[in-house]
Amino acid sequence: MRLSIRAQIMVACLAVILPLAVVELYYVLDHYASAKRHSMSHARESAQAIASAATVFMENLQNGAQVLAQEARLAGGDPRRVQPILERMVRATRTQAYVVFILPGGQAGASVPQEVAASRVNFADHPSFQALRAGGEWQPINLTQSRVRGIPVWGIIAAVRSGDKFLGAVAVTVPAMEFDRLIPVKMPAGSWSIVDGQGQLVFLNGVPDIPWAERDRSQTELVRLALSGDEATSEGFVGADGVKRLGASVPIRPLGWVTVVSEPLSDVLVGARRQAWIELSVYGPALAIAIFIALFIGSRVGLPLKRLTTAAGRITRGEYGRTAEPGGPPELVRLTTAFNTMSATIARRHRWDEALKAIGRVAASRMPLGEILAAGLEAMMGASGATLGLIRLVDAATRDLVIAAYRDLPPSYLEVASAVPWGAKLAGSVAATGEPWLVGHLQEQPEVSHLSLLADRVQSLACLPLKTHDRVVGTITLGHGQREYFGPADLPVLLQATSLLAGAIVAEQLRAATSREAEEKTLLFRELDHRVRNNLAALISLLHLAAEGAEGAAAESLQEMAERVARLADVHNLLAGRGTQPIEVRELAEVVAKNVLAALPGGVRIHWKVLGVPIRIPPSQVTAVALVLNELLTNSAKHAFPGRAIGSLTILVAREGDQAVLEVRDDGVGLDMARVPAGLGLTIVRTLATQNLKGSVTFAMAGDGGTVVRIRFPQPEESPAGGAI
Repeated sequence: MRLSIRAQIMVACLAVILPLAVVELYYVLDHYASAKRHSMSHARESAQAIASAATVFMENLQNGAQVLAQEARLAGGDPRRVQPILERMVRATRTQAYVVFILPGGQAGASVPQEVAASRVNFADHPSFQALRAGGEWQPINLTQSRVRGIPVWGIIAAVRSGDKFLGAVAVTVPAMEFDRLIPVKMPAGSWSIVDGQGQLVFLNGVPDIPWAERDRSQTELVRLALSGDEATSEGFVGADGVKRLGASVPIRPLGWVTVVSEPLSDVLVGARRQAWIELSVYGPALAIAIFIALFIGSRVGLPLKRLTTAAGRITRGEYGRTAEPGGPPELVRLTTAFNTMSATIARRHRWDEALKAIGRVAASRMPLGEILAAGLEAMMGASGATLGLIRLVDAATRDLVIAAYRDLPPSYLEVASAVPWGAKLAGSVAATGEPWLVGHLQEQPEVSHLSLLADRVQSLACLPLKTHDRVVGTITLGHGQREYFGPADLPVLLQATSLLAGAIVAEQLRAATSREAEEKTLLFRELDHRVRNNLAALISLLHLAAEGAEGAAAESLQEMAERVARLADVHNLLAGRGTQPIEVRELAEVVAKNVLAALPGGVRIHWKVLGVPIRIPPSQVTAVALVLNELLTNSAKHAFPGRAIGSLTILVAREGDQAVLEVRDDGVGLDMARVPAGLGLTIVRTLATQNLKGSVTFAMAGDGGTVVRIRFPQPEESPAGGAI
């Protein structure tokens, strides 16, 4: 497509002017960057030179202070002998210096000039002197105000020692303003400074007196970095004077101090600004004209495009259904119209996606059927834009389609059409055929549906089957006041939603039926459990009554039988309510032991315990294990402790491979292994162990006396999920 004349002018203007403007802008920015780089390099070199000069000068002061300290040591720390040594040193140097010999107590003993000593100034509280007295050899001094003459001084203080004895210290200092003479780098006033290890300003060139409150530089970025031992540069930091500056900092390593060189950023960029103004005066007007022409021409396209992109952006943020007002050239109008159509399609698709999600959430929520129908109808009406809707479900008894949920229907309609016969009217026909039916002009087909009673509100209908696996469970009807509102293009998503809703309906109907069946079975099992308990209790009572009426062996047999039935009752109580869940053998053993040993008469008090590992057995084995334990515990309690008042029983549960081991041990008189009794109790034990449990039983004498009975039977280990391996 050929560009219009205006578009060609706009492109030509921008193609000619903008590249030149970009090049000129690059040159201007390069001037700025070059000026900063040159100034930064000069500041770094100057800072390095100042740091080197300060290091050399301080090393000279350190050497002088240490020489004086040696001579003061040879003089025994006597101020009268030290005084001429100090005077000789000051005469030998060409620098204005202050030299002080400090006694161990901190008093000035000798000095040049002598007014320092005469003033009785005391250095005991000075950190540098305290560091020497604590064992240091030398320390840098930064006195922002001399204690005698009131001017800033700095230098070196060295310790005077004779062996381990501290004789005092020698301080050699110079006025801070001497730096302007001693440092070879010449720069404008206020452009370089020296800061001590605590971030306090030692010297600022060209500034003779700085108040103490204004000497703190510890928060300056360049100072912090250099105090950490690294050289640093900054293209824009705010100095103590509040002016934005450019500079570098270098550590003075022997002292732990820092030198900072900087200059105002505005001074650095003066030349670059001048060049920028020259460039702007040449190319600025041309660029402004070109931009004005481009904006004027582009407004015809730019504004419609802006509206289009704004609408697209809001759609990407989830504001579906946004449209843009068409405008501009014909091509752009067609593009905007296509976009609006696409936006409406996306909004419609989004509404249906949300409706399907809502139906899916309802289907998984196990809500009552009425709430599922109401929520599903609400979701489908919201997505389709329908103004009314109703759901009919098939009555299992009459096969009529009965209204189960509805929205925006008047009572008059509900009275007339509460139920529709299978195959009759719109809903009955859809249910019978299993196919959807669209009505675009209801007024022209009033016989189709009772909804024609609402012809003033409804013109279009969509009646859809609620069908799963060729089984129709009902229908859903959606209505709208616009003719031909529902079309064939709507059917795929409508049927998808109705299929999902039908699945939710069937699932809830099955769940409700299953719940009713489960409740009926629960009531049945409760009644059965109650009757079993009563029957077992009645049987135990009858056996006890029979035993009381009998004598001798018959009474004893009846009593033993009653106890065995009682163990069956214990097992029933233990299994009640657990269904098919396995039982832990130790738990079963504790129940049996507690009931058996508590019910036995006699004067023997038996101490018992259950030990071992957790082994679970299925309900089919619980009765056999319980009866085996009953016989063994009863036999031990009756026969193992004759003539004793106290006995001990231990039940051990163990595992050997895929075999469960149940061991009953007592500390009684023991059992004659050659004549193991063959009574009814032990016969029951052998029968249950070998036939019911498919295992074996052995009898043995305990090593420390008593009897040990071991029952072994197959019992595979359980998997982590709870099943057998």
